[in-house]
Amino acid sequence: MEVIDACGMTVMIDSVPVRQDQRWETIIPPGIWFGTVLEGELSVRTEFVGDTDWGPGATTRFKTQQAVATLHHARKDCVISGVFVRVAPDHMEAVIGGDALHLLEHCPSYMGRVSDLARTVAWQMRGCTLSGPARRLYLAGKALEMMGESFLGPDAATPAAPSGTWSARDIECFHAARSILLAELADPPTVTALARRVGTNARKLSQGFADLFGAPVYSFVKGRRLDEAKRMIEAGETSVSRVAQSFGYQPAHFSTEFKRRFGHAPSALIGRNKRNGD
Repeated sequence: MEVIDACGMTVMIDSVPVRQDQRWETIIPPGIWFGTVLEGELSVRTEFVGDTDWGPGATTRFKTQQAVATLHHARKDCVISGVFVRVAPDHMEAVIGGDALHLLEHCPSYMGRVSDLARTVAWQMRGCTLSGPARRLYLAGKALEMMGESFLGPDAATPAAPSGTWSARDIECFHAARSILLAELADPPTVTALARRVGTNARKLSQGFADLFGAPVYSFVKGRRLDEAKRMIEAGETSVSRVAQSFGYQPAHFSTEFKRRFGHAPSALIGRNKRNGD
């Protein structure tokens, strides 16, 4: 699980494979909690809500003044992923304001279906490719957006999505495409074939992938290939040819692209590793 503390909030993004009937317990610390499940199916038992079933699109908002034991039960073999945000007691008023706290006093918990916009925001948080301070600030901003959506309530009208915003279904397709590309880096499918495999069209995939992950499909694959190749060398590989072939490159082309991305040839990195190992 990735845990990021930013702007008085704790943002948690998790994706974990589970087996059917697997059970586990977590302790939820005090605070206000917001979150949604993006993938997977499980049952959850807590003291203040009881038994609830969770699947893609399920959402919760609750406030607890003490640590609470939560029991989880996987309903099938699957990957369970979700995004949750906690606001600690001493940050509540500063983060969400007095009006929202007043609402929570009258309705301390809510379980239901996430709005399309909040679900899209959660997918964007999971797919964020930024790092360092930029990642922390991006996730904090998106966490506030997701929390704001939860106060609209299940019957409130969801604001119209701005031009260029992708639906939750579209974003699921883009993430599925990204997973396929990462699994098949050495021989990735064409954009047309990839779009067919995830259930969308090539134009939408090209535009949405770039919007969500910050790079066109081809550039994403190229960058990840080179990043993985660099990690392979750093792990001890001493043959430029073997690294190049592992990621679908000819050695000369690989060396050129590697130098363009990292500022030095792969052979220089290999040489430096050897000297450091002596």
